Amino acid sequence: MDENLNQVEKQEIKGIDTEELKNETKEVIDQVKENMKNVDIKEEAKATKGFVSEMLKNPLSKIHEIANDGANKFFKTGIVLVILWTIVELIGGLSILFSEYGVWYKNLLSFIKIGLRPIVSILVMAFILLWLNKKEKKSLTTYITTIATVKLPIIVADLLSLLTLIGSGISMITGKIYTFANHISIILLFFAIKSLSNEKDDKNAFRKFVIVEALTSFPKFLVSLLYGFNFSGIIKNY
Repeated sequence: MDENLNQVEKQEIKGIDTEELKNETKEVIDQVKENMKNVDIKEEAKATKGFVSEMLKNPLSKIHEIANDGANKFFKTGIVLVILWTIVELIGGLSILFSEYGVWYKNLLSFIKIGLRPIVSILVMAFILLWLNKKEKKSLTTYITTIATVKLPIIVADLLSLLTLIGSGISMITGKIYTFANHISIILLFFAIKSLSNEKDDKNAFRKFVIVEALTSFPKFLVSLLYGFNFSGIIKNY
């Protein structure tokens, strides 16, 4: 068993070809542009609502389906989730900037950083998993969509945290909700990694999970130093 695990670790250390990475990134950008053309807001809202409903009913099955979706049929929904998360972050960030400076544009850099946080957090994890699972030949869009789905509990918790704009006292409740949502997201991440890696062995899947968490811990620390924002008394996580 140890020899098998060592073999997995050796495979994980191999890097990704730079040209291949450029092509993957270009493909993602092209697909984002294509999916954003002629977007029907009502239709997308309905599709996202149905997507969330399916996640609530059977999250593990849905994550497995997305992780093995070669047609990228869920990518547009993934984009919607990222956009929603970004908007929620920006609204929360605006409230902080207004409370501290009276106007938001006096700290424009911080405002931009807040808006980039959801995108960066998802991309960092997607690239790490693409590196770990090079042999799987799955597209970067599949990783992005799967990670965005895993972040759904946190997105919902962030949305609820905006209630603190009405009254700061509710932060005691929203803070606990966020903590619970973060725990759920971490659990979902393990199963997402297992599905993305097509791992049947829990030990191998857990090893990759630990590697991903370890590699994202340092960026988390840097992000906390750079952003320094913790609206609603909630610590933001990747």
